[in-house]
Amino acid sequence: MRVLFLSLMSCLTLWGSDAVAAKSHPLRASDVDGIERINYKGWEDAYRLSNGTVELVFVPSIGRIMRYGYIDGENCLWENQELWGQPPAGVGEDWRNFGGDKIWPWPMSRWFDGITFLPPRSWDAEGYTVEVLGDRRLLVRSLGNYEGKFRVVREIALAAEGSQALVRSLLVGPEESVTEPIALWSVSQVPVPEFLIVEAGMESGQFKQMEVDPWKPSEAFGDDRIFVFESPTSETRVKVGLNGDAASAVLGNTLFFQKQVEPELGEDDWEPFERLQVFWEGTPPLFYSEIEFTSPRVRQVGQVAMTTVWNLRSFDGDVPDRAEMIAEFEKLDGEINSSTVAVDEAFGSRE
Repeated sequence: MRVLFLSLMSCLTLWGSDAVAAKSHPLRASDVDGIERINYKGWEDAYRLSNGTVELVFVPSIGRIMRYGYIDGENCLWENQELWGQPPAGVGEDWRNFGGDKIWPWPMSRWFDGITFLPPRSWDAEGYTVEVLGDRRLLVRSLGNYEGKFRVVREIALAAEGSQALVRSLLVGPEESVTEPIALWSVSQVPVPEFLIVEAGMESGQFKQMEVDPWKPSEAFGDDRIFVFESPTSETRVKVGLNGDAASAVLGNTLFFQKQVEPELGEDDWEPFERLQVFWEGTPPLFYSEIEFTSPRVRQVGQVAMTTVWNLRSFDGDVPDRAEMIAEFEKLDGEINSSTVAVDEAFGSRE
């Protein structure tokens, strides 16, 4: 991933320039291949990335990727239809759960007191600028500064063909020590899955319950390295933390695969059971699941990076074949593990 990292860092050298401070790019349909400005569900500022097979929609005003899926197919990201087209919550208002994919600071204890769930407005409710970098590639920046000094930058890219997407996030802050360690936290909300497939990590067979109600895997494969979690049948809220770096939601006959790619880091760089988390929200009227990743916690900030690669696989038939899905999960996981260069080649270089 070094090519992508260096290209993202080169864009950050312009942080203080007028070009970077500008509002969203006034894109015309003829400007760049595979990117267009659209009205998405009432949000008039949306950017649609497409390669003829899949599409991805980013909405700057709410700072979220709100759609990822096959063209004319179902959205693999959950959306709260009650909030379509609405702005973020104002100061003093309750948090608005739009759905989609977003980035927050980790650990949650930095901003959540256990009573009032109100994610930091600086990244969640103050909007993002957008810079079009090239074909099917955006660079987005938070307008707000978390704790007055931390911004988040995200590079969002779609491969020229196939289903692969890349989301690289960067925490930008002063190169000084912070009192409490800080990390990046990506949260992808997905519709109610048939089941979730998750990687346990090197310490096979281990996971941590992160909510009061337990959530245990229904099956384990590969020497307990891969778990299957079923959607709960009762009204509950459950969460599990793992040491792995890959997870998939099975949505009908589609496998939505995500993998965190940090080739220069090892499992010991994360706090135990933080790197990968899966969550189920089943308290009416909300029903969805989440795939979450964190970067390692740091005290010396400067720049902290986290990259996730997304893929889709569709299968024949209305009822998913579990063995076939798990085999495809392992295949995708192995392909990315074996060659991060392949990811670079899929997206190309801007150098």
